[in-house]
Amino acid sequence: MLNRYLFLALSCMLFSFSAAFAQAFRKGSLLVSISGGDTYANFSTCNRGNGEIKGDNQNMDGIRDPLIIEYGITDQIGIGFSSGVDYYKVDPVAFYGFQSAHEKVRIATKEITGDVNYHFFTSNVIDLSCYGSLGLFNTSFEDKTMGNNKNKSTGGIARAGTRARVYVYKGLAVMFMFSTFTSSATAKYSTETTAGKAYNTNIKGYATEFGLSYHIKPKLPKGPALKK
Repeated sequence: MLNRYLFLALSCMLFSFSAAFAQAFRKGSLLVSISGGDTYANFSTCNRGNGEIKGDNQNMDGIRDPLIIEYGITDQIGIGFSSGVDYYKVDPVAFYGFQSAHEKVRIATKEITGDVNYHFFTSNVIDLSCYGSLGLFNTSFEDKTMGNNKNKSTGGIARAGTRARVYVYKGLAVMFMFSTFTSSATAKYSTETTAGKAYNTNIKGYATEFGLSYHIKPKLPKGPALKK
């Protein structure tokens, strides 16, 4: 798990070296980023049979770890994809209606999205952008302390946010992110689900993240050879 304090320390120590390295985003740029951070979410489940909402939209923290890849199609617009994992701990009785020897069970969420990014400010050192994402989302859990209770649910997610990259050494940047999201998943009627079959899982909230990004610059076209 990446530690956000590590990235804050790196940014403070290395910022003074960054001005010498020109890394402005442009057409043909390839950005590869990893990050870690916190998610603050309202986690709820809804019984599809009677419409009853479980969990009363309780606020809880998750832990987020995404991978982000982006390619510049113009000097300001990039497209790409993100994949990420989040973890929550919930009361199994309140949210999914089954008993466990544990007070809370761990819910894993996974997402993969297609992203569109707009770089509204770029310089040799700083790259500021905003983005929107749509994609696939799933949740899963397994608890065998009081029976074989497991669940896999699938659905979709929408996310929007901003990113700030500060280049500290050649193509390496410290990255800061903020995003808001909404997601929903429906339990699969299969052998992968033995608990919570009648429930939809809904999660919405925001995330703060810190990470590292590497900029692979496009090769600039060579000018015409000088005649002797």
